[in-house]
Amino acid sequence: MSDIYDLVVSCSLYLNVNSVLILVISAVYLGGGYFAAGEGFVTATAVMTLIYVVDRLDVTEEDEINNPGRTALVRKYHAELVGLGVVTFLLFELSLFATVFSPDVTGVATVALAHVPLVVLALYDEIKTVPLPLDSLAVAFTWGYMLVFIFVFISPLSVSVADAAGLFSGWFLIVFAGLEARNAKDVEGDREAGKVTLASRFGCRRTKQAEVALKSLGTLVLVVLSGSPVVLALLACHLGSLWFFGTLETNFRGERDGSGTAST
Repeated sequence: MSDIYDLVVSCSLYLNVNSVLILVISAVYLGGGYFAAGEGFVTATAVMTLIYVVDRLDVTEEDEINNPGRTALVRKYHAELVGLGVVTFLLFELSLFATVFSPDVTGVATVALAHVPLVVLALYDEIKTVPLPLDSLAVAFTWGYMLVFIFVFISPLSVSVADAAGLFSGWFLIVFAGLEARNAKDVEGDREAGKVTLASRFGCRRTKQAEVALKSLGTLVLVVLSGSPVVLALLACHLGSLWFFGTLETNFRGERDGSGTAST
């Protein structure tokens, strides 16, 4: 059980919890009920789990440097993680078949659009080689894109272009800021591995300032456009849960890697 807990924490699989919370927040932002995403809860949790499992299985030089404890666990449970990836891929496909597929051009095109996150995943290694923080931008785009897709094509809500743009922009800012904050805590290893992040370019202090500014701006977008204090309260829960899980990851890395740094 200890290894399972460590895998969930170190591989960021706890983001399934946040995926659900993000969908609830987004539904309220759009004026719907808490569970307006409907079958989209399965779609989102399946595809995000798949993305993180595949990314963790693809051990890179920076993983070896920054996360030796996680890397050892991934290698130990490689077969189990591959199995989890297969299951989540099938769940993702089944959720699309049950919600948006139809045997016509529109249905096939909609299913194709749902696979954009997997295209990003397939290109992720190439994206990492670009001397810009494009990997964080790509992940933030994927989260924003998938949320818009779910509420436009899967949920029963009627979503305007303005609402979709606000939803995408708010979450893009919040996710990008969180990713670069994580990178700031691995700055020395990233520099050694040649990975370009905001922290490796501008330093940890400025990256922390950018994180606060971007998360605040993203929160402002979602709260102001929705006009809902519930959105603000739920966003506080979301950001607080990320801090909590990040603390667990810090503890894991302190015990396994002999390091006090972690991704949060």
